[in-house]
Amino acid sequence: MSDRPQNKNLIPMNQRTMEERKAIGSKGGKVCAERRAQKKAAAEMMQMFCDLPVVDGRTKNRLKRLGIESDDMTNKMQMIVAIGKLAQAGNVYAFDKVLELLGEGGMSAASKENNLIEALLNVAAGKVNTDDIPELQHAAKPDADVVDQGTV
Repeated sequence: MSDRPQNKNLIPMNQRTMEERKAIGSKGGKVCAERRAQKKAAAEMMQMFCDLPVVDGRTKNRLKRLGIESDDMTNKMQMIVAIGKLAQAGNVYAFDKVLELLGEGGMSAASKENNLIEALLNVAAGKVNTDDIPELQHAAKPDADVVDQGTV
């Protein structure tokens, strides 16, 4: 224990009687069970909310334009579309969530052979020689004779 003033009245568990230890453990177990039940109830409520159909006409039209069938127009689908749009707009965290939902990992998951984020990070860190990739446009060498075809 530290020498902080608020810790001066604390008694370590190894200095308590067996009865005190059991009582403290029992209280902790009850609190843990209650929190677990609350978390389960919240998850069930969220699942119920996600399964509700979309009722807003504008949202239905937007989802219909994306090619989503009427039966699939739920709050969950609306959230997935929102995450997808954020990812398209360049939001890295939304992109990571899309990869996670697709089972391709993402920044927080264990590395995979085909992980796009990992490949981009390797390129940014200079671990990959991009000169060997013909699809990438490279800057001209300092001594190269270059003509900008857009201004000719």
